[in-house]
Amino acid sequence: MTNTEFYRSSMTQNILRLILCEFSGALFCEVMLLLQRWYITGDDGSNDKPALSLNELCDAPLFPNLKDTGPSSELIEKLKHIGDLQLREVDPTLWNHLNKLDIAPQIYGIRWLRLLFGREFPMPDLLCLWDAIFADKPTLVLVDFIFIAMLLQIRDLLLAGDYSMCLQYLMRYPPTVDVHSFIQLALYLKSPKKFARPPAGVMTNFSHITLAGKSHPNRAREEMFVNGHHNRYSPESLSMSPKAKAIKKFDSFLNNIVRNEV
Repeated sequence: MTNTEFYRSSMTQNILRLILCEFSGALFCEVMLLLQRWYITGDDGSNDKPALSLNELCDAPLFPNLKDTGPSSELIEKLKHIGDLQLREVDPTLWNHLNKLDIAPQIYGIRWLRLLFGREFPMPDLLCLWDAIFADKPTLVLVDFIFIAMLLQIRDLLLAGDYSMCLQYLMRYPPTVDVHSFIQLALYLKSPKKFARPPAGVMTNFSHITLAGKSHPNRAREEMFVNGHHNRYSPESLSMSPKAKAIKKFDSFLNNIVRNEV
C-alpha cells in the first residue's frame, strides 16, 4: 500500500478525525481556562453593603453612567484601562471624541474581548489573528493592542460620526482589507522598537459593508440623502418598474430583520 492509499483509506481517515476532535477539544478547554476570568462578573449573590434608605433610593440616578459604575469584574477593569489610558496615550483626539459622545469601551468591548474578536473578523482573518494572539508572549497581552488597532483602523469614520453612527461602526465592525498589516499595526503598538509600523496606504477597512457582506447601515443612510434632501428619485429608482420596486422594498425589509437578529 502506497502512502497516498494509506492516508485515503477509511480507517486512516477515521483515526485522523478522532485525533483532530481530541486535539480541538483540548485546545478549546485551554483557551476557555485563559478566558474564564473575563466571564466572571463578581456578582456572587452576596452583598456586604448596607441597604439604602428610602431617601437615598429616591436621590440615586435611575440610569447611572457606565463610566461611573464601580468595578464589577476583571474584564471591566481591563476595558477601562484600554479606553482611559492606552487609547488616550496613543490617540488623544479619538479618545476625546468618544469620551464626549459618552461611548464607554464597555458598551462594545465586552463582546470584542469575550469572543476574542470572533464577531468582528471573517473566519480566515480570525484564524490569522488568533495565531498572532497565542504566539505572542505573555499570552493575551496582544489583545489590548488589537483592541486599540481596531479603533485606529476606523478612526476617520468614528471622528466623522455622531453617537449612533459610531455605535453602528463599533457594533458592526467593517472588515479590514489586509489582516496581516492589521496584525503588524497591533505588534507595532505593543513594541514600537521591535516592529515597524505598516504603510498607511494598506491600513483601511471596507467602510461600506458589514462583516456579513451586507451594506453598512451608516453608508445606506448616507446614500438616502443627496445635498441634505431625501433621494427619492435616484436614476436607479426611476428606471425600475413598480413590481421591481416592490420586490426591492420587501427585500430591504427582510434584510433589516436579519440585521436586527444578528
